[in-house]
Amino acid sequence: EPALAIVKPDAMKRGLSNNVLSMIASEDIEIVEGGRRKLSKYEAEFLYQTHASKDFFAGLVDFMISGESMLIKVRSVDCSKKLRVVVEALRKSYAMSVRENIVHGSDSVESGRREARLFDLIKLRS
Repeated sequence: EPALAIVKPDAMKRGLSNNVLSMIASEDIEIVEGGRRKLSKYEAEFLYQTHASKDFFAGLVDFMISGESMLIKVRSVDCSKKLRVVVEALRKSYAMSVRENIVHGSDSVESGRREARLFDLIKLRS
C-alpha cells in the first residue's frame, strides 16, 4: 500500500526532518523515495482538495507553500494506519500549534494512492 508523508515547512525550518524519517522507519514503513521542494499553490490545493470547502483551506495552502517541504513516498502493509500512528506521535511531540503541526501523512488507502500519484507527478515536473 503506497502513501505520502510530508515534512511540512515548519518542521524543515526547525531541522526536524531526520526525526520524521527515523520515526517512519521505526514503524516498519519502507521509504521508497523522497525529495525536498517548495510546493506550488496548485500542488498544495490538490493535496488538500478534500478540505477545499472548509474555512481553514486557504490558510493551510498558504502555510504549505510558505517554504520548503520534504515529500516522502512510502509503502508497507497497512501503510496509512501505520503512518497515522507516526503522524500523531510526531505532532504530539513537536507541533507548535494545530496549524503548524510538522507532518502530513495519508489518512486512508484511497488518499495514499492519490497522494503517491501526486508525488510521481511532482517528480516528473521537477
